[in-house]
Amino acid sequence: SDYTKDTLATGDIYDYIIEGLSATGNSTQVIIQLTTPIPANAVLRQYSLATGWRNFVVGNNNIQSKANTSNTCDNTDGTWQTGLITGATCLKLTLKDGGENDADGNQANGVIESTVSIATPVVGGNDDSSSNSSSGGGCVYNPSAPARFDTVFILLMTLSAYYLIRRRCRFSH
Repeated sequence: SDYTKDTLATGDIYDYIIEGLSATGNSTQVIIQLTTPIPANAVLRQYSLATGWRNFVVGNNNIQSKANTSNTCDNTDGTWQTGLITGATCLKLTLKDGGENDADGNQANGVIESTVSIATPVVGGNDDSSSNSSSGGGCVYNPSAPARFDTVFILLMTLSAYYLIRRRCRFSH
């Protein structure tokens, strides 16, 4: 099923571009060392500008995972298993240029673009069509965002300071 509205991303979002394929339409493998282990009941989600978040198309062992026994995720140690294995921290994706999981418009152009994230279904038994509940908005705080002073705020502060200085000068005489 499609978990467009009822999944929650766990861990990081991985965005990558593979260029320089030897021939258009070729397949390649991407190995990702995950920052958090794969949770139970996880699904792999993919983002594209055209479709938004959707399920990663699964087939022909194109998703494999394994537990990380060393500091790197490579093919030398451990056995890759098909699918998303609970507790695994290594993910291997097989992608085809122009295939269903190539987010650059499904065109065979020698470039594969993809943005993926591990997600889990949201816990809850309510169906959207039968539920009348609503929730409030949220707040996002980004401490690394540059500080921004609105020009109107600066203008108001300048005018306020000017007014206070004039008022003080007028009453002191």
